[in-house]
Amino acid sequence: MRNTLVIGGTGMLGGAVRHLVKRGDEVTVLARSTDKFNRMLVHNGLMNGDVSFMPADYFKTDEVVELLNEHIKTEGAFDAAVIWMRSAAAESFDAIMGILGRDGRPVDIFKVNGSSASRSPLPSSEYRSINMHQIILGFKIENGESRWLTDDEISEGVIKALNTRIPLTVAGVTEPWEKRPGY
Repeated sequence: MRNTLVIGGTGMLGGAVRHLVKRGDEVTVLARSTDKFNRMLVHNGLMNGDVSFMPADYFKTDEVVELLNEHIKTEGAFDAAVIWMRSAAAESFDAIMGILGRDGRPVDIFKVNGSSASRSPLPSSEYRSINMHQIILGFKIENGESRWLTDDEISEGVIKALNTRIPLTVAGVTEPWEKRPGY
């Protein structure tokens, strides 16, 4: 049984949380809102005991570090993490990578990125024990019109990455770049 952390799992990654639970993972979701967490459970047919809730704002690095360290002390290290964090939370992301990679145990990180990540090289991990899997969220073009991915399509892309474990998964398309919705 894998111990999996999900950051950003109360919204667009709810379907991925459901997938992880159904495959037998012990899942912990780090999120700010208990209400959104509970709505995600209901929307995805999950029960309160199926997923652990870690209440934290990932912009508050010290809070996240403290909670993750406490969780690891009581529940054990994480084997995998699915992470959707805004780029403005880079300090917290780096701290989380340090915690997940510090003991040298192999850990799979599935980093979910917005479409602009397709425009530059994706970073690798400085920790040898971290197997980094990048997921780029693109868009869909239907009947000549573009739109952003739905939450279900985003979760499908993340699930594909979880199942294939390849270094890069693109959900939707990222080209032609000028066809992005709203541009």
